[in-house]
Amino acid sequence: MLISNSNNEIRELDIENETSVILNIDITNLDGIIYGMATSNEYLASNCNFQLVNASCTLSIEEFNWLNYNIIYPNPTKDIIYLKTNINKIEIFDFFGRKIIEFNSPNGQIDLSELKDSIYLLRLYTDFGIKTEKLVKE
Repeated sequence: MLISNSNNEIRELDIENETSVILNIDITNLDGIIYGMATSNEYLASNCNFQLVNASCTLSIEEFNWLNYNIIYPNPTKDIIYLKTNINKIEIFDFFGRKIIEFNSPNGQIDLSELKDSIYLLRLYTDFGIKTEKLVKE
């Protein structure tokens, strides 16, 4: 990866080894045009116009967590709900907080056709933790 700093130096960053090397390129008179610059793995075609910009940023990847998203669909449902991730156990509670039914290790879908039309709370046990979702059965 190539970067420039406030001293008008071009540095090649080696992220894997956490090192950087100053390249002997004078960028003060290029008017924002870079000619034929390349990294060891890529070639940047000559005579490409690029504006050199000083920017501060952080590269990161947030860990994906299903608990931040709806795990079941469709909602509302008529009969069958589908699961977007691996669920270890589901407990279904009625509007008054009574446990109606429990499913251990459901395989991607659950048939709820025997439940009355109502609002239910589902307690979902996943590898990420426990989540409660509201479900409307029509």
